[in-house]
Amino acid sequence: MATVVVAGRVDEEIKRKVDRILERSGKTAADVIKDVWVNIYLTGELPTTQQREEELKEQRRRFQEFMEFVNSAPPTPDWAINLTDEEWRDMMVEDMLEEERHFVGGDLYVPTSD
Repeated sequence: MATVVVAGRVDEEIKRKVDRILERSGKTAADVIKDVWVNIYLTGELPTTQQREEELKEQRRRFQEFMEFVNSAPPTPDWAINLTDEEWRDMMVEDMLEEERHFVGGDLYVPTSD
């Protein structure tokens, strides 16, 4: 089988640290590159570390969008800062009932159990 040379660039500090790890393991950079390329060929997928990096980038992007949304919201009024969950719920239910009253035309129909 014919072979070709594959080259790439990495940060100098990373190369130094990886060279020490490779030396201890008895592998060369060429061995690792070949292993990675064969793995991609066999699985059709990028190595887990690169996939994870892409996932993290996407998570950071979504979080940044969320924070931009949060930061664009108006500030919480002072009266609402210390409301309990129950107080928020009651207030929301009251708002919904008020909307229903306007929609129905005034008196809210409450069925009785006979």
